Amino acid sequence: MSADWEAGFEEAVLEYFDQIGWNTNHGPTIGPKGARPERASYGEVLLLGRLRAAIERMNPWLDAEGVEKVIASVRRSVPLPSPS
Repeated sequence: MSADWEAGFEEAVLEYFDQIGWNTNHGPTIGPKGARPERASYGEVLLLGRLRAAIERMNPWLDAEGVEKVIASVRRSVPLPSPS
């Protein structure tokens, strides 16, 4: 895959995200040494602060322990059991 193709694809995806109302950030800006760091290293794939906030927003009935269980499940990529 050429760098030109990859750059073009990335630009198209970023434009699409803008059209549907999503906000995007440049990787180095939120990287470990960026102006607004959201991870300690680039090895951290999940932005845990954003994930935690989204889980809390979408599941207001969950207490802190429940939120942490969901995060642990996402980190393991193992689905939580269905409620009975």
